[in-house]
Order: sequence, then structure tokens, then C-alpha cells
Amino acid sequence: MANSMPAALGNGFRDLKVVKVFTSPLQRAARTCELAGFGAVARSDPDLVEWNYGRIRNTADSEILAKHPGWQLFRDGCPGGESPTQIV
Repeated sequence: MANSMPAALGNGFRDLKVVKVFTSPLQRAARTCELAGFGAVARSDPDLVEWNYGRIRNTADSEILAKHPGWQLFRDGCPGGESPTQIV
């Protein structure tokens, strides 16, 4: 059942002419791309790897804001993870 969503999305794209598809080099991103029907044309791009969220990984924004009022991901980065400067 978990694989049905990307496949369903791929069905929605089947009538489009796709020129280029890029995916993160992470295995789960490449697999999702494959399930959506783009595996044969997809190119891995290391710049698409997600941020290192450090101590806030899997934490809801509301929880983060309770501990760090006014926190903004793109301004403040991730405690114990990467800063916006590092991402750029």
C-alpha cells in the first residue's frame, strides 16, 4: 500500500512530455522517482539532499517554537544541524 501513492502520481504524469527529472541521491527519493515512472530518465543531483535537521529532526514546528520562540528555519537553521549558510 505504501508504494501506491508514487505510482498513482506517476499515472497522473504519463501524458506529459517530461524533458528532465532530478532526484536526490538518497535511496528513498530515487525509489519514489522510479515508482512514479521516472526512473529511466531521472538524474541524481547531490544538491537535492535534504538538510541535516540535527536535534529538531522529526519535531513539530509547534514544539520547536515552544523552545525557541520566533525560530525560522531559513533564517536560524537547525540546532545541532546545518545553518542556512551551510545549505547555500
